[in-house]
Amino acid sequence: MRREMGEHMVSAVILAAGESSRLGRPKQLVQFDGTTLIARAIETALASRCRDVTVVIGAHAEIIRPEAARYNVRIVDNAAWKEGKSSSIRAAISVASDRAAGILFMTCDQPYLTTEILDELITAFESSNDAPVACGYGGTVGIPAIIPRRLFPQLRELRSDDGARAILQAVRDEVIPVAWADGSLDIDSVEDVRQLTGDR
Repeated sequence: MRREMGEHMVSAVILAAGESSRLGRPKQLVQFDGTTLIARAIETALASRCRDVTVVIGAHAEIIRPEAARYNVRIVDNAAWKEGKSSSIRAAISVASDRAAGILFMTCDQPYLTTEILDELITAFESSNDAPVACGYGGTVGIPAIIPRRLFPQLRELRSDDGARAILQAVRDEVIPVAWADGSLDIDSVEDVRQLTGDR
């Protein structure tokens, strides 16, 4: 589906299975800048140097799937979404390409994410000697982040709401950061949406 990248081929995974309980409606379908947040995330990933794109859905799957299905992406249903982020990560790992040197994990609630940031992560990963690469913001590192294949076993061991950040913290001395100040701006609440869209 995407261009080859030799030994450092990276697949993107958009984690979009959450219930959005704080918001009270699916954040994936929040409208921003003429499109939904999930469509925006998918388009950003597809325009990047990632080899392929997988979207993991769970809660509200029946209304989120049609939005994701408009694109040339793999859609994975996570029936265990109530367990938390770890279940979506395990679902993504189960369908990952054997040729992927790493997986770039991202969500759809960071509205200012750009293709340029994703490509910066990939470029850093290509010269990282198989180290994890993550965005740096708010005094920490987090997603979007590329987890190398050698750490997939640790991803499979995640439970509950632990996500990629748990792995990054466990190997924090190895992580290569890519600065992205807007990474700390995510959408979780009604107030977040109001500030993003100006709606009242």
